[in-house]
Amino acid sequence: MWASAASLAQLPRYARVRIEGVPDGERQFLLENISHRGAPGYHVLTVLRLPEGSRLLVNRGWVRSDPGPTVR
Repeated sequence: MWASAASLAQLPRYARVRIEGVPDGERQFLLENISHRGAPGYHVLTVLRLPEGSRLLVNRGWVRSDPGPTVR
């Protein structure tokens, strides 16, 4: 389903939509310390600038963390 910024508030939670915009890489952040099936990781959240000028926060998914070196 295609959606506009104005129609998003009317949709049920977690509805699957298609929307066009430009990702704003300067306003991307990582929500850390999120586990998935017992593995450590984080969610990547990015602001999407829509054609009419509004912005939408998009959860781009979960990424597994690299455990890195162990400190002893």
